[in-house]
Amino acid sequence: MRKILNVILVLSIIFISTTVFGEKLSNTISKNELHEIIKTYLIDNPEIVEKALLSLKEKREKEKERITSQKIRSKKKEIFFDPSSPISGNPNGKIVIAEYFDYRCGYCRASYAVVKKILKENKNVKVIHKELPILGKLSMHASKAALAAHMQGKYKSFHARLMETNFKDLDQIFSLAKASGLDMEQLKKDMFSQKVQDTIMGIRKIAIFVGVRSTPTYIIGDNIYAGAMDAEQLKMIISKINEKK
Repeated sequence: MRKILNVILVLSIIFISTTVFGEKLSNTISKNELHEIIKTYLIDNPEIVEKALLSLKEKREKEKERITSQKIRSKKKEIFFDPSSPISGNPNGKIVIAEYFDYRCGYCRASYAVVKKILKENKNVKVIHKELPILGKLSMHASKAALAAHMQGKYKSFHARLMETNFKDLDQIFSLAKASGLDMEQLKKDMFSQKVQDTIMGIRKIAIFVGVRSTPTYIIGDNIYAGAMDAEQLKMIISKINEKK
């Protein structure tokens, strides 16, 4: 906060010297007098402080966005082209959405219906599912089972059941897997394998690196969109991407 005030102070001195007096401050003005002039001016013109703070905030936000975009570009291969990440929609779609989610996250479940709607309406969208279990052991079991289902080529139906069911334990997850036509013996073997564990840890590591802090979160292009979105919000983002192409 002191740094901000110092910046405001310096800017105020420059502003006063060029607009109030119309000439350089005289060397005869003491430090205390100068401080009093600045104090009076800021009190009489508080919008100067507000504008300075807003400008600083905007500058920091833009810098944060620039760094985030840079990080995403540096991990583009891992985020958008990892074969261990299941895909929905058009595999060759030009609009690519990396979706970070947790099966036990209520907002993620609500967003599932939105994403499903977008995929149905727009055949140029590809969604890359990034398993990010952050809500405990049961979430981790669900994600591991889902990735094991992906290894059997049956991710989509199992993913849908996990999203649409408020499962309470591992047995219920297995029941959903069985209903999805999965080989249960192979599923149990794969979901507790080092390969699946490494996949989830890899997703988590990159998520932390680029700035994914919660679920659901979407990476679209070089940008991060945190939180649940309705269909219109997602369509608007897609529309803006189309305009740039």
